[in-house]
Amino acid sequence: MRVGRLTIIAGNEALSHDIPPFSAVRYRGLKGYNAIGCKRSGMSRQSIASIRAAYHALHKERTLPAAIEAMRQLHPSPELDELITFLTTSKRGILPSLRFLFLRHGATENETENGG
Repeated sequence: MRVGRLTIIAGNEALSHDIPPFSAVRYRGLKGYNAIGCKRSGMSRQSIASIRAAYHALHKERTLPAAIEAMRQLHPSPELDELITFLTTSKRGILPSLRFLFLRHGATENETENGG
């Protein structure tokens, strides 16, 4: 599997899919983007906004091609290009969005984090 740059992964995770750059991973799914890591890296505000919108598209769209198409409509940045390239060249597949996993299993994110 490949792990993109500026990715943060929760401890004790067993993962078998590719993990996109700038992501935060927990409960074997994409929780969102790594906001603190992006800020600390010196990324511009516009690039961070593009990354945030890209991860919103990953959570919102049902399929990866639809999410990539939505990302291509965003304000261009080198980091966004890096993310799109990573997603389109993945051979093992991308971790699913936690929002999708929680909906599929009928739980909410807060219930899972609180042990419910």
